[in-house]
This record gives sequence, structure tokens and C-alpha cells, in this order.
Amino acid sequence: MLRELILKELSSKEPVVLTKDVIDGASSYIQESIDWCASALNPSLCMEFIGIVNDIISSLSTVRLRKFVNLKDALGNDFAKASADFEVLNRAVSLIRRFMELSLCGLTSGGKVAVRFRELVTLGNREFPRGATVLVDVDNALLLELLGYAEIIGKLS
Repeated sequence: MLRELILKELSSKEPVVLTKDVIDGASSYIQESIDWCASALNPSLCMEFIGIVNDIISSLSTVRLRKFVNLKDALGNDFAKASADFEVLNRAVSLIRRFMELSLCGLTSGGKVAVRFRELVTLGNREFPRGATVLVDVDNALLLELLGYAEIIGKLS
């Protein structure tokens, strides 16, 4: 199933719809292969296979994200309903867009951005009460905003 997914994804202009069956089939193949090489008592073979799987995952993720960005508006509701990774791809695009907005529009200062916490939040060994305003690394600020724990101050949109 993994081989078919790779071939379909590489030969299609649109992202392949990732159904639960496709994901389960690829996952099952990977797990069975790891189980087999572990039972063969060949750790170097297992490590090589895991490295190949990681390369495939990285490449598939990149290809899917590129296709999604290029074709997002043309994909329609069928893709959104059927593909298991639609929401993840959509959020990834939103995070990248938000990062670019913050960075290119001068809303960051030394890699940090001002946030106002909506909830009690602990970052590292510091606790910030609801309503506190502090400078936070941009990557953390984006995740806090995505999760609803904070609001980035100085939004353009």
C-alpha cells in the first residue's frame, strides 16, 4: 500500500486523498517490515529501513504541502471531507502565512512577538496569568495562538 501511495502521489497533479484505509495499509506495511527485520536480528537493516521510511515521509509531506498550497482553492469539499490530512495541511499553510506576516511586516523584535495570554500558561519555569502581555519567541507564539492560549498583539488581519 505504501508503494501505491508513493506512485499515486508522484504521478498526480493533485494531492492524493488519504483515506483511513490508505493510512492503515501503509502503516501496516511499515510495521510488518520493522517486525520482520527485528525478528531477523539485523539491527543495521532495521535502521536502514527506518531511515528510508523517514525520507519517504519527509518527501511525501513536502510534495503534499506544495500541491495543497498550489491547488487549495480548486480542491473543493470532496478532498476536504475525504482526506485525513486536510485540516493539518490547512493549518500548516495558515501558520506559514502568519509567520511571514509577522516577520515581513515588522511585527517581530529580535525573533520575538508580543502576546496576551487568554489562559494561565506555563512557559519553561515561568507562569503567566490570563491577561499578561509578554514577548515570546515567534514559533512559540504561533503555536500558543493556534491552540487558543494566547493572542498575538499587533495583527494585520
